[in-house]
Amino acid sequence: LGLKLPTGSPNQEIPLGTGVIDYEGAVAFGGPFALAELLGYWQSSGGYRLRNRGANELTYQAEIGVTIAETLMLQGVVDGVHSFADFDAATSAIGGMVSTASSDQSFARWNANFIYSLSPDTDLTVGYGHTFSGRNALSAGAFGVGVAWKK
Repeated sequence: LGLKLPTGSPNQEIPLGTGVIDYEGAVAFGGPFALAELLGYWQSSGGYRLRNRGANELTYQAEIGVTIAETLMLQGVVDGVHSFADFDAATSAIGGMVSTASSDQSFARWNANFIYSLSPDTDLTVGYGHTFSGRNALSAGAFGVGVAWKK
């Protein structure tokens, strides 16, 4: 379960939020697997976001990770958001951008990551992702680096 608190306003020059509370519920499941000599995990989740200003949304994610060496894992993720906004009715004549609430968007993206275990408590993640489908969203790629401390 999730709750988005109003941290911004759509009336600011650069809107940092909708200014209202949104609610979200999701279900996730997954587990380990072994395929020949490869060990890994899979995870999937889906949810519904009830928005007070903007169209409601479905959220989804599918993830798989495979250990390719003692301290190295390859991870693949596909995730996205499906908005129930009426994008066709809201499309303006200027460049095909949508003139609904600025936060209404649908998108799907993939990420491929290498996760290196620096120690039993610390992982380093390096990856690349790309948005491959969307409405009122940028189609862009991004490199990422992250550190996870585990306890």
